[in-house]
Amino acid sequence: MIRGEDFKAALGAPDAGFNDAVDAALRRVRAGENGGGARRGLRYGLAIAVAALALTGVALAVAARLNLFEAFSGFDHRFAAIPDGNGLPQEASICFRTPEVGETWMRVSDAYYDGQSVIVGYTLENGLRCESFAPSGEALAGMERLEKDMPLSLQNMLVGESQQWEEALYAAKARGEAFGFTEHVVLLSRFELEDGTAVGQNRGEGIVNPRGEAYYLEEMMEPLPEQAQDRDELVFRLCLQLQTSHFYTENGIVYQDNEARELGALEVKVRRIAGVTARYAGTGEFGGAAIEAQARVSLVSASLEVAAPEDAFDAVQGKSLFVVLADGETGECFLNGSGIVRDGAIAYDYSGIGHVPERLALYLVTDAGNMWEAEQGVGGMEPAVTLRKEE
Repeated sequence: MIRGEDFKAALGAPDAGFNDAVDAALRRVRAGENGGGARRGLRYGLAIAVAALALTGVALAVAARLNLFEAFSGFDHRFAAIPDGNGLPQEASICFRTPEVGETWMRVSDAYYDGQSVIVGYTLENGLRCESFAPSGEALAGMERLEKDMPLSLQNMLVGESQQWEEALYAAKARGEAFGFTEHVVLLSRFELEDGTAVGQNRGEGIVNPRGEAYYLEEMMEPLPEQAQDRDELVFRLCLQLQTSHFYTENGIVYQDNEARELGALEVKVRRIAGVTARYAGTGEFGGAAIEAQARVSLVSASLEVAAPEDAFDAVQGKSLFVVLADGETGECFLNGSGIVRDGAIAYDYSGIGHVPERLALYLVTDAGNMWEAEQGVGGMEPAVTLRKEE
């Protein structure tokens, strides 16, 4: 989640007109998040909304060599900690030509690999085109009817023609007129290892400038497949697809359908960055049972495993158990925790905190309503386990 102080630090204090634009974008984001039947989720969420709006009201200096980790560090402090020595031996690029969009260039300029996490920074040039659309009666019968207004376009949060076409469609809907458009967007569909193993995206950030150049940071889904872990060098492919979406309204009803086809892939080689990970271990107690914990932490991610007797968590059956991992010295919590608690075993993954602590504190919280409350409440608690860095 982007906070106000992050935004101001990255781009300076916005003016009143810009604040109005952000408020409008936030309303659209919330509408999409609460829309239940949305065609697909807002891929980059609030981060992409605010970053894109920033480019409409605040000048962003784009040098000949833009460091994307630095450019996005105001929105995610982990990126500021990544060493200047890039994990990319040399930039990689490829051009795809399609009848729908024309020439689309993908250029990979930044990469981070620490043996357990991969983040790639790349640029897409000319990856979007919109045009008018009027379906036949047969085609309209096969389109999905949308039951409520919601953001439509994959790039609806960005500056450019997608937003203009979408606004025109909803204006026509309000008048009860017929109107339609087709959006062609080139997008990253997946990562693929050298052996062909597909790996999804964990999370991403993106900005688009008024010229239509899109800048992205994408993280591979974790945990990485075993064959991709702890390599000196890792070779993988960025697979692109062309997604074509049709939107149409008549008589106050909106319809949509979409299709996608693969375009090809760009092969990338990254080198492992040394000295940015550490392993930890510790023992403790929960519910009267002895537990053992191990963790691995890097600048951008953390993984945790806890072993305990099978009945260790019987006392909290039917309750929520929040697994909070924190820096044992500063108390800063690792965020976005997700995993499983089952039969005396815990396996959790987290986002990193931008540094590698000397020790970790593990809290197992049962008296909180959600993860945020659990994180806020551990300040005065004794950790269930203190994990110390292994040499």
